Amino acid sequence: MSSKNLLILAAALCVIFFAGGRAAFAVAEWSGTASACVPDEGSTLSNYAISSNFVQFTGSATGDVIMVCSMASLIDGDTASEYWAMFEGDQDTTGTNYWALAELRKINVNTGTHTAIDSVISDQNSYERLSAGLTDFTIDNDNEAYYSFIWLKRTGTLDNPTMHGIQLF
Repeated sequence: MSSKNLLILAAALCVIFFAGGRAAFAVAEWSGTASACVPDEGSTLSNYAISSNFVQFTGSATGDVIMVCSMASLIDGDTASEYWAMFEGDQDTTGTNYWALAELRKINVNTGTHTAIDSVISDQNSYERLSAGLTDFTIDNDNEAYYSFIWLKRTGTLDNPTMHGIQLF
């Protein structure tokens, strides 16, 4: 299969994956792949791999991978009510050895205060699209900047937590 066909297939799978529930008819306020996020300076570069649409640990590497995804293209005055994340690789589900977490955050541009709005974590299933129902909030670009905080954790080699993408509706 050519690389062009693989890209078309990957795009189609993302559309199918994210087209669940009521948001199938909604326009995303923001969406992105985990590979577009910026690794935190504390994440060891050799511990993770960034592919065209996902982030995961390399080989038998363990530890934490922390990334930040800017959400700079939000439309001022719009409201959002759902935050989705697509994970895989959490075999211990409710355990603490493997997980992928995505947290929607905002920072007050006047005070520098960071606030968590909502989060989703993979501790509910080993492969899942998770959705957090937000209390509708109005996007205020004059006073706030928005971003997603991504945290992958791996303490052994049983599984490999992987983050694929995140969306805000």
